[in-house]
Amino acid sequence: MSDEFLRCIRKKIELIVQSIQDNRNEWIIWSDVDILFFDGLGQALQNVIGQANGKMLFFQKETKSDGEVNTGFILIQCCETTERFFREVGQRLEVERDKNEQAIENIMLQEGVIDCWGYLPVNFVARTHGWPPLRHKMIYHANYTVGSDGVGQKIRQFKAIRSMDRFGFPAICYFVFLRSLEKLSGLVKFKN
Repeated sequence: MSDEFLRCIRKKIELIVQSIQDNRNEWIIWSDVDILFFDGLGQALQNVIGQANGKMLFFQKETKSDGEVNTGFILIQCCETTERFFREVGQRLEVERDKNEQAIENIMLQEGVIDCWGYLPVNFVARTHGWPPLRHKMIYHANYTVGSDGVGQKIRQFKAIRSMDRFGFPAICYFVFLRSLEKLSGLVKFKN
């Protein structure tokens, strides 16, 4: 991770703390930019908030059994507890300068620094949850890209998701086939 990226992460945490202070007793969303939002999200968020058993709700990182979270989309109740949590995230980022906020937040959650958190419902999906994603999703996070073409990979994911939503199962088959070809072509070296 570059120094510039880590500086941006520290600034992000400062802005989360400021947002919590500015919106006391309300719920806010902090989101990465590589997320698609779908019809019905407003009502889904109201339902999630109404049933929330925590002050922060995160994506599952990959599966609930691994106990880690993905910080690309967080629903936060603005209160003293969450403000303290994110202040500590910021303090730890200053000391552990080789880590990003997701790593720090996962460490803190495992340490029990805050015990009033939970996972977003399964229809809040990320790339790491598997491909193709659920058909009836509220948001899609194009996370986990590998290599120098990360932005291009995310854009291709967005296009694939839109096609799948528009054309259904045939589009899913098509994109699964393309992905399989990409994997195979990476394994096979062609001779001229």
